[in-house]
Order: sequence, then structure tokens, then C-alpha cells
Amino acid sequence: MRVLTFNLRCDMPPVGWSQRRADASALVRHCEPDVVGFQEALPHQRADLEHDLPDYQAYGIGRDAGGGGEQCCLFVRSGIELLSQGTFWFGPHPDRPGSRAWDAMFPRICSWVRLLWSGREVTVANVHLDHEGETARQQAAAQLASWLRPPCVLMGDFNAEPDSVALTNLRQWLTDAYFCIHGGWLGTYHEFAGGHDGPCIDHILVSGLQVASAEVVVSGPPYPSDHHPVLATLDL
Repeated sequence: MRVLTFNLRCDMPPVGWSQRRADASALVRHCEPDVVGFQEALPHQRADLEHDLPDYQAYGIGRDAGGGGEQCCLFVRSGIELLSQGTFWFGPHPDRPGSRAWDAMFPRICSWVRLLWSGREVTVANVHLDHEGETARQQAAAQLASWLRPPCVLMGDFNAEPDSVALTNLRQWLTDAYFCIHGGWLGTYHEFAGGHDGPCIDHILVSGLQVASAEVVVSGPPYPSDHHPVLATLDL
């Protein structure tokens, strides 16, 4: 199974979505993932990607109370059997749309799918943790630990570097795909400057799966996002 986590950057200056759409879609096609976890996808960005990537089915809803706003949508390659799907909010009221907890600046969600892969059920969860709230990130990590069961993939923009409390706690029971292969990390957030000098905040973590390969995907300039995506190939 090839999985890709990709923070698209929502449609805002200085480099709007219309300038990046073609490159973002081309990157996904080049990587040939079975499952993509997008973050910061606004409804019209998701619609554009559904048009550009017809070999995928999209799942997920927005984080706001009415189902709008940014999504952590998952694109699953057609032909893969979907068993179930859902979205929950981080906090004491996970089923309350739009709920915001702890010191988070925005509502934060986990969208997930449960797939049948090589005869086994695999859960793939996609998250975008809060960029301001340290407590919110730590509590979200604890909430994920109490919910996820292997075999599973947890990917997304964690807004947290590998040595953070949230990521350290998650790696007590999950394997970081990139570190497993390379023994270190590369920066993934680059603010449209490219390179790897920025923080490493985009991660693919797994349990009950073997990591065959992993890479930080560099495409550009021009860059399709202010984040480099991360790609991993996983075996049961």
C-alpha cells in the first residue's frame, strides 16, 4: 500500500490555488498512491482534485459546525474495498461538529477510512493538529492512542516536530515511516522556499505494517504547496 500525506495549503495569497492546482494534481499522479490524506482542503479544492484525479474516491467532511471549512479528506484509489469511514473532532465531544477544545485556535478533526487490503482490515487516519495549542496537540495524540488499533496508518500535518511531546508519545506505539528507512528526518514545511531547512511537521506513522520505503517528495519550483508531501510504501 502506497500512502501519501499532503498539506495542500488552503486557497489564499501569496500563491493561490489556481496557480498550484495543476502541479498538485500532477504530483499525486506521479506518486501513484493508493490512499492520499490531504490537509487544508477547502470544498472547491477537493472538488477540483476529484475532477483531476478520477481514479480516486474522496471521503471526509469539513471541520466547521455545518460541515464546511478545511477538510482532512482522504482519496482512496478506485477498486480498493471501503468498509467504513468517519470523522471525529478532537476534544471531549468528538461527535459534535465544529467543537474546539483545550487551547486549540480552530476545531481540529481526524477523518478516517477502514479498508480491506490483502484480506485484512486496515484503518487509515488523516489529521491536522492545531498550530498554536501545545496542550491540544498532546491531548489529540492521547485521543488517537485510545482509538486507533493496528494494523493502522496515522498521517497528516501534526504541527509538531519529532522531538515534541505529542510525537514522542505517538512513537511509543507507532513507527515513523521516514525515520524507519532513513534514521532521521527532513524538514517538510518550507513556505514556498523549497529545501528542508524548515520544521519536520508532516508524518506517516504506522502500526502492524512493515515500511518498505519512505520519502519526502520534492516537486518544484514552482511549488504546489508550502509543505513537501511524504510518501510511504507499506506491507502487511
